[in-house]
Amino acid sequence: MILGKIGANDQKVIHYLIEVANQGENLERFWAVRALRESLRGILLTTIVQGLKRYLQNPLEENISSYFPLVCYEVIWLSSQKIPYPEFNNAWHT
Repeated sequence: MILGKIGANDQKVIHYLIEVANQGENLERFWAVRALRESLRGILLTTIVQGLKRYLQNPLEENISSYFPLVCYEVIWLSSQKIPYPEFNNAWHT
C-alpha cells in the first residue's frame, strides 16, 4: 500500500498496480487494488477507472473471487467523487 501512496502521480506505478490487479493471484490482486485506493490523492484517477472497470462490467466472467469486484467498485466510486463527471464518463466509456 506504500507503493500506492508514494506513486500516486507516477504513471508507471499506477500501470504496474493495474497490471497486478489484472494478472496476479487473488491475494496479489486484492492488495494491488488496495494500493490503488491509496493512490486516489493523485492525478491519474481516470487511469485507475479505466483499469478496474472490467470487474464491474462482467464480474461473473472473470476467474476471481466474488469479493474482488466489490473492492474495485469502492475504488471506482471514490474516484468518481474526486473527478468531474465528464472526465469520469470518458474514462468509463474508453
